[in-house]
Amino acid sequence: MAERLYDTILEEYPNLFSKDSKAQLTRWMLVDCATDDKTLDSDEFGTDKVVDIMLAYYEDIPEILTPIKVGGMDAEMLSELAAESEDTQSRRATLKKEVDILRNGLTQCRRYKPRGITSTPRDF
Repeated sequence: MAERLYDTILEEYPNLFSKDSKAQLTRWMLVDCATDDKTLDSDEFGTDKVVDIMLAYYEDIPEILTPIKVGGMDAEMLSELAAESEDTQSRRATLKKEVDILRNGLTQCRRYKPRGITSTPRDF
């Protein structure tokens, strides 16, 4: 795959390989060459091609949800991106009630916990 990709780059962008050229290979050049059908044999599934394209495509993911972009979103968009499902919200509410019941029970247990025997001085 690498050799075929190299051959395709050499064929499509010969100026990249000249001594005097200041041209640089870009990610998009790689994507174009990787998606060229000539880089795959007819008997290959093309998984290398898919992985290469995916890596190039998702390289900019950290820039998609920047704090500035999130701060500029309306409440509906934020809810759509980050809200929990109704099932999860229901489960969270049920668990919160259970935690409250258990905390109240612990408070009652601590209140009625038998106290240890205290020692008193023998001589008054």
